[in-house]
Amino acid sequence: SFWALVYVGIFAVLTLVIVGYFTLMMGDHPRQQAMLREAADLRAADQHDEAIAILLEYGEEWPGAYETQNFNRRLGEYYLDADEYETAASFLETSIQLDPSIPGAWVLLGKAYWYTDRKEDAVRLFNMELRDGDQSNDMAFAYLGLYAYENENFPQAFQLFAAVENPEDLDLPIDQYRNQFID
Repeated sequence: SFWALVYVGIFAVLTLVIVGYFTLMMGDHPRQQAMLREAADLRAADQHDEAIAILLEYGEEWPGAYETQNFNRRLGEYYLDADEYETAASFLETSIQLDPSIPGAWVLLGKAYWYTDRKEDAVRLFNMELRDGDQSNDMAFAYLGLYAYENENFPQAFQLFAAVENPEDLDLPIDQYRNQFID
């Protein structure tokens, strides 16, 4: 009977701790979501520094965020938007280390490398994306096409630019390159 009371007491304490923990975590959930929405809205309005500041604040409030693939990738994407390619590369590298199986990650890191004059590394990552990730990734096709174009491999550039399905979604003037082949 004594031990039964001890077990019940231990069970009650553990239950309170677990419920309290989840209540605390769920209590933060709306604030976390609000911060992420605010950052996304600022990003959409091209207010990159403000959006990044919100994400960094988020990371300070929830330090475990830096240990997740999603948070590191999000920071990397926001830094890409802000043209801070070295910093973007750092977060995207961490994202890939945490989970290399997420489609689109290699192409984002490739873009960061492209603009930090690591084009051969970028090309390797764009090819990895098309081989092992998203086989129809417009950004990978576009940058590979640009690389072929810069190296005067015009037949390959033409094929790669032709594979881009939605050029309006990219930050490269793909149609200008395509039109050179048509004219």
